[in-house]
Amino acid sequence: MPDLRHKAILAAARATANPQDDPAIVRARRKNLYPWPLELWHARPRLPEPRFPALLTPDGPISSVSKLEKLVEAESPLEAIETVEVDRNDVEIRKVTVYNMSFDEYWKMRDKAEVCLGSETEDRMLVMFREKSRYAWIVKALKEGVTLGDEDEDEDTDKTKDEDTDKTKEKSVPA
Repeated sequence: MPDLRHKAILAAARATANPQDDPAIVRARRKNLYPWPLELWHARPRLPEPRFPALLTPDGPISSVSKLEKLVEAESPLEAIETVEVDRNDVEIRKVTVYNMSFDEYWKMRDKAEVCLGSETEDRMLVMFREKSRYAWIVKALKEGVTLGDEDEDEDTDKTKDEDTDKTKEKSVPA
């Protein structure tokens, strides 16, 4: 008797359930999701990771490689590429150094600083990057509240020096 009741409950549940939840239908859908065999899927040609050229300007807030690496929290040193600035006709103007950034480093830079593409600046920084002419990313300003640690270290050492001179003055003044 319990078997008949169990079968009746299952039949009623299947009749009212969503047909898409049927295990046979789910297996068939999963089978069609992957049109290639798994070995071929893993062996497929992959697109290269996107890379972004960043250009340092001497008068900008990021004027050295170490500051740029701190800004993007680079795990390894950024690759420096000696290249040329070009005009729209790919005629060389001057030699420049750009830094090759990954997608994650690029987004960290965008989160912490106001950046512009070379096309948005007055001097239009078009550079040769990966054998194509591309606009380089330039840091215009750091966003509010972002520090690179250099300023904090300088302030801390100044405070320590001031405290040391105050203690020396206190010792030299007779009571």
